Amino acid sequence: MNHFIQLRRDLSRIRSIGVVALIFIIFVSSSSFSLLLRFDSLLVVGSSGVSEISGFDTPFALAYDPANTYLYITNAGSSTVSVLDSKTNVIVATIHVEDMPQAAAYDPSNNEILVANTGNTTVSAINGTTNQVIATISVGSSPDAIGYDPENGYAYVADSDDNNVSVINSTNDVVGTFSVGSDASASISSVLYDGASHSLYFMDYNSGTIYVIDAKTQGMITTIDLGLEASPDAAAIDPNNNFVYVADDDNNLSVIDGSTNTLINKISVGPVDTASLEAVAYSPQDGNVYVADAYDNNVSEINPLNGAIVNTLNVGSNPVGLAYDGENHNIYVANENSNTLTVIPPGLTSTSYHSSSTQVVSSSTSNTNLISTNSTSSKSGANFLSGIQLYEILAVVGAVVIVFFSLFFLRTRRR
Repeated sequence: MNHFIQLRRDLSRIRSIGVVALIFIIFVSSSSFSLLLRFDSLLVVGSSGVSEISGFDTPFALAYDPANTYLYITNAGSSTVSVLDSKTNVIVATIHVEDMPQAAAYDPSNNEILVANTGNTTVSAINGTTNQVIATISVGSSPDAIGYDPENGYAYVADSDDNNVSVINSTNDVVGTFSVGSDASASISSVLYDGASHSLYFMDYNSGTIYVIDAKTQGMITTIDLGLEASPDAAAIDPNNNFVYVADDDNNLSVIDGSTNTLINKISVGPVDTASLEAVAYSPQDGNVYVADAYDNNVSEINPLNGAIVNTLNVGSNPVGLAYDGENHNIYVANENSNTLTVIPPGLTSTSYHSSSTQVVSSSTSNTNLISTNSTSSKSGANFLSGIQLYEILAVVGAVVIVFFSLFFLRTRRR
């Protein structure tokens, strides 16, 4: 009789243990985020699909190398460059460069990454195969922007102190310099190459002017006035339609027709009084433009055809750099103040659809044959466990541990 009573008690305890284990599985599986520790980087996967990677020191500029699918992130705080494998989102190398690296560009002809070191007037050339610095090139004062022209194999490095541009050839030698415009107070914040027109676009932060330069002759083609209050900070190009997108501190995304060098649209992004657009990237995957608002700590995904903000995603603190990964179609965001990198996968479902106050500057461009806006539901091909997969594993392991120790406790009490 006593054994029967004891057995009933044990069965009751086992049922209780099963309930606890089930609750544990449900609780852990429904958690909104997961943690993955990989070497010196920490990846946090949110329930929205946006991930965050730590392990950086004041990340600023990004350059993507399609040859090895690596992303190069400049760390202005430690004067290093982090090498991220975009397939696994793991930091695989850290490269020491010169003082305060704040701009980067990829050279496909030599498989090199050129890094502009703002602190000591140099450019570091990194071999994309060995991830070693193979040259340190002296340029002008405070180099703060760099662009690459694959047609003639030249890199153009502009400094932020005046309007001087250094020209670097494929052997990492400075072969010439030239001035942009006639205003010595010009501060070039971004350099962009347009392969369709063989033009270079130099964004002047101080005057709100875009200087369009012939890449072959280095002569002035024209200027585009965005307005003194614009303060353009970054630019990206849509090579399929030859559109140039320019983000400025006055919360506007300007759309420029590269074939005519005319401003055809101005899209207002974020609050007028607070937004500060520091970076822009174009995704050929969905035909949309991504703009980083450093003040409001978010990235807006914009349909450039109708000027609508189709998605706004919270990221880290002070996002100042953006890059598109052509392999996995991710957008990477460098968050300067939180020392993190945000990964935005393709095909995210919009949680809200915002209308934008779009100012159409010119309607001369037809909407036919413009950017494709077909949506995609594909997810990143990165080889890491999703948050749900990881937590399912943790849940099962945790439940097994609970049951094991509980049964061990019962057995000990029976003895």
